[in-house]
Amino acid sequence: MPSDVQLFDATGRRRSPATLPEFHVGRAPANKGQRYPADPPTVDEIIAIMRVARGAPYGNRLNGLIVVLWGAGPRINE
Repeated sequence: MPSDVQLFDATGRRRSPATLPEFHVGRAPANKGQRYPADPPTVDEIIAIMRVARGAPYGNRLNGLIVVLWGAGPRINE
């Protein structure tokens, strides 16, 4: 794609060429093949989080959500 072509979106603002599908054709993603191992929180960490959530305005709701999500096994960064 020539660099002298100006791209505009529906509101008239300039659009980055990286937003076009043909910009990255033929290149693999930078994080291709990387694996992220699961790092579940320990029981002590969950209990500490639930104690802090108890004092919040919606503490019961937060504790219920924590129990449901912890049972499903999400990673700590989720």
